[in-house]
Amino acid sequence: MKHGLTGGSIGTGWTASKVQLARRWLNKCLETHEGCTVDTIKRRSDSRISPTYLIRIEGISSAFSARLVDTEFFGDDVRYLALSHCWGDAPFMTLTSDNIANFRAKLPCEDLTFNQTFRDAFKVTLDLGYNYIWIDSLCIVQNSPTGSHWTKECPKVGHIHMNSDCNVSATGYKDGLVGFLNQTATNSPVMKLNIPDVGIVYMYHQTFHWELVQEEPLMQRGWVLQEHFLAPRVLHFTPKGLFWECSTCVSSEIWTCSIPRTLYSRKQHFSRALREVDQHNLPSQFSDEDLLYIWYRHIVSAYVNMRLGDAMDWRPFFSHGSNAVI
Repeated sequence: MKHGLTGGSIGTGWTASKVQLARRWLNKCLETHEGCTVDTIKRRSDSRISPTYLIRIEGISSAFSARLVDTEFFGDDVRYLALSHCWGDAPFMTLTSDNIANFRAKLPCEDLTFNQTFRDAFKVTLDLGYNYIWIDSLCIVQNSPTGSHWTKECPKVGHIHMNSDCNVSATGYKDGLVGFLNQTATNSPVMKLNIPDVGIVYMYHQTFHWELVQEEPLMQRGWVLQEHFLAPRVLHFTPKGLFWECSTCVSSEIWTCSIPRTLYSRKQHFSRALREVDQHNLPSQFSDEDLLYIWYRHIVSAYVNMRLGDAMDWRPFFSHGSNAVI
């Protein structure tokens, strides 16, 4: 397999070259990754559940507007992205019963209390060629009486991520105060050597991607495990660069084609577990003990080490995740 190691420093911000790289990852996966396509078709055929609301973004990435739209009259084939992010401790504007009418007309993106991560997500959505994105705190009413809207939407969350084209993940950021674009990159992980009679050689530790992504703030949050596992693709944004995950490969700004196969992401392990189940014509050829082993090995063991935003977070996760397996 071609791994595509490139040299030099990691770029800063959401530059034109990064937009082009992200689009190339996404389009290549959509068009040529047979395993990812099969996974997506199967999951969507098993789940036609749609979100009640999406955010529609119009314009260009440098000058856009956004509004809340009801999906009641949308077809099953509407294509959208979904955002994963840390809420953080600082208060920010969310969807409520008081502002829903205004949000349907226009989201106040220019307001100082509007989450910068959301603005960045809107820009990325347009740059990747989409007009719709799902964001939990903007598409689920946060103060509905007795939590009725949250109770209705919560069981859908796994299906919402499953049916998205890609998860946009603000992986390296603990809140939405500064967003996830235009951040100053840290030192490059590449060591540049000039070897006589050989020329320039770049040395790069093969586990760099895994170590970086797994240590970032968002990856300590329990909910993100289901969001990343169930989404067909994940585009990670970190201060150390862009990273890509799908069922077929893991890539970065340095390993632009694919990180060496010696390194698997949790998402790849999960996808492999689902394929193990599918290939054995579940449930006739799998015992209960087999299923429990697959479930524990690939999912539970990862989840129990993560931090939950709420003590009840584990219930919807295990419901969504187990449905994907069985």
